[in-house]
Formats: sequence, C-alpha cells, structure tokens
Amino acid sequence: MALNLSMRPKTWDEVIGSQEQVAAIRKEILSGRHQVAWFFTGIYGSGKTSLAYLVAREVQGWDFPVDLDPDVREVNAANYRKIEDMRQLVRMSEYLPAVGKYRVIILDECHQLTKDSQNILLKELEKANSATVWILCTTDKSKVLKGVVDRCFPVPLSGMGPKERRELIERARLSINRTEACADFEDAITKAGITSPREILKAFESYANGIAASDAVAAMSLQGLPEYKDIAFAVVYKPWAEASAIIKALDEKLKKKAKELEVDKSAIPGDATIETEDLEGRPEVARGMRALVAAFLKGVVYKGGPQGQRAAEALHILAHCVSPNDFDAGLEFAATVGGLMRVNGKMKGQ
Repeated sequence: MALNLSMRPKTWDEVIGSQEQVAAIRKEILSGRHQVAWFFTGIYGSGKTSLAYLVAREVQGWDFPVDLDPDVREVNAANYRKIEDMRQLVRMSEYLPAVGKYRVIILDECHQLTKDSQNILLKELEKANSATVWILCTTDKSKVLKGVVDRCFPVPLSGMGPKERRELIERARLSINRTEACADFEDAITKAGITSPREILKAFESYANGIAASDAVAAMSLQGLPEYKDIAFAVVYKPWAEASAIIKALDEKLKKKAKELEVDKSAIPGDATIETEDLEGRPEVARGMRALVAAFLKGVVYKGGPQGQRAAEALHILAHCVSPNDFDAGLEFAATVGGLMRVNGKMKGQ
C-alpha cells in the first residue's frame, strides 16, 4: 500500500502538526453539541480527508467499538454537480446508519459543486437532529457559497513546517525499515517548498526506491503545479505574451509560497543576506518546465516538415539554455525563462 495511505493517522495521537485544529475539533465534539457539518480547507494533500475520517469515528461517541468502522461515504463532489445527483445523495442521508450513531458523508473538493447543488445542500446543514454528519473538504473556499460555509464548523489546515516535515520523513523511514539517513531528501523537500504531507510521502517513495532526492522532489513539484502544461503549450503554439504571462503568474506564486518557509539566519555566513525566494526550489521548477516543453516539441518533430525542423532546432536551444554542470541555482530559473523565449521565437519562425 502507498505510504500516503498506509501512514494515514488512525488516532489523534498519530497526527503530525495541526495541533490547534485537533484540539479545537476534540473540544467541540466533547462539548456535546451536535455539529451537522464541518468545513475543512487547505492545500492539496494537507490532511483534510485524514482528519475527516478521525472526526467520523469521534462523533460516534466514546463507547463506539474500536473493532468496527463507522458508516462513512467519501464522495467526489465533481460527481454531484447535477441537481438530481445531489438530491439523491440528500435522500440517502436521511436514513439511519447501519453502524454507529451517525452516517458520515465526506464531500471532497466541494467547491466543484454548482451553485444549485450547493443550495440543495443548504437545507440539510440546518437539520439539528440529522442522522448524517457532513464533512466538506476543499482547496478553494472562495467557490463555496457563504451560506454553506456559515453553517459549518471551520477547520483551516496549512502545510507542514520544518519540524513537522522532519518528523513525517523520519516516520516514513522507520515504516520501511530504512537504515540510511535522509538528510538529502529533507533538504530537497525544504528547498522545493513542499509542505503537503501527501506530496512528501509520495516523493519519499520514489526516493526510497533509488531515485535521487532532487529528481524525486522535482517529479512531485511537476505534479503539484498544473501551470506546467499551460506553459508548455503556450511556449510551443501561442504568442510569447501568453506564455510569459503564465510564467510570471507561476513566478509570483512561488514567491508567495517561499515566504512561508522558515529561514535559519544562523546558517548565513557573515553579513550576507538571503531572500526567501532563493529557497523555493526553482531548479526543480525550471527542470519541470523544460521537460514538458521538450515533450511538446518532440511531438512536433515526429510530424516532420518545416515546423518539425523548427521544433528540432528549438530542442537544441532548450538543451543548451543551462549548463550541464553544476549550474547556479539562483540563475537556472531565469536562464530557463530566457531559453523558453528563444524556443517560442524559433517556433514562430523568428
């Protein structure tokens, strides 16, 4: 079983980080108030679903048998965008659970629900004696109706800090009986600014199977930033203005992400200064962009003709826009952007 599944916390004591949120959840449940709806927000892989399953068990009461699983249904909100689909889910929620005091419905990525589907859900979240507890999870709170949010107990989650990342990596190391240290992997995760426990564990699996730490983390960075495909497509087929706008937006996103990282000032020699942007994993981001642009170009090369010839020349530009040796990490992102501009110009016959 994948680490991000096998290491999912089964008790509150196994949760790494989010201690304030855990305390608030347990206090609310112990108060005796019956919360019909909970609202978990946070980045992809931040532990929303993991905590939701712990809530699903906790609301059953202290006397719920430890050897039984509560009646939990986890659904993808994208499958309930139609009004009739949501109505069917609501009808099902009206029946008593087969096991436990409450049925629990975990509605993942609830921001994908249409406005009409959310309005149907509104009435269910007002039923004080509901047989169902709704747990709504989302990575984009802005797309959820205020009325829905106001009817839920809010649980905002954030990414892991350095201490939590270190503990998670150590647990992962012990879980697979690895004896070697993982300092290089921890360093790569920190530089890349990856704070999602799910992404950390997925990258660790690749690393544990022999992939270099930088490559394992780069692959995860590629999955975590959907802008890559848009950038690659725009560089090869669109005007440079469109491609550069997406790259600039990604650049700003990385800067914002980097500010969340902790910088150890004592590690900086003398009077030198360091900006948090220098720690954001731009080498991995640059390699990811080059990899997908190269994949698009290769497809054009296979088609042959004048455009295929231009794509072949563009591949040559891309392959030489950074040094094959130890390139200055602070320049690799910028050099890649320059190379992509030249690639775009070549594809436009300039």
